[in-house]
Amino acid sequence: MGSKLKPEIAKILKSFGLDPRESLWDCHGSWVLLHKACQTIQHRLGIVFSEPKVLHMDLDKKQVVFQVMGHGKDGVTRYDIGEAMPSNNKNAYPCAMALKRAEDKVIIHLAKLREHGVYSSEEAEEFKSPKVDKEDT
Repeated sequence: MGSKLKPEIAKILKSFGLDPRESLWDCHGSWVLLHKACQTIQHRLGIVFSEPKVLHMDLDKKQVVFQVMGHGKDGVTRYDIGEAMPSNNKNAYPCAMALKRAEDKVIIHLAKLREHGVYSSEEAEEFKSPKVDKEDT
């Protein structure tokens, strides 16, 4: 049995037109938000990203670290990093994965979900296979 969804998380998701039961799941006590839900939030908040900054890139070793900065239409700005390395990424597209991870993290922060312990489905390999207990959400 998973942890109980905080009412604050449900309220925030519903404010973006998202159903918590379809947008996130409990992964061993961490609430994980689907990438497509992050994109919905991005659109609703009017978040625009500056050009990513490459902090590290070695494509031969499939190592990529990007920093992205997101700007909300309310003037709030947030930056974060996304990393993709063989130890945390099993797909063949480390650049795309690092970028998605960084952008999703910024979106979750700007939506005020991170303070409630919410992560993106892109942030870790163990978040890739949802095992949803609908009664907990």
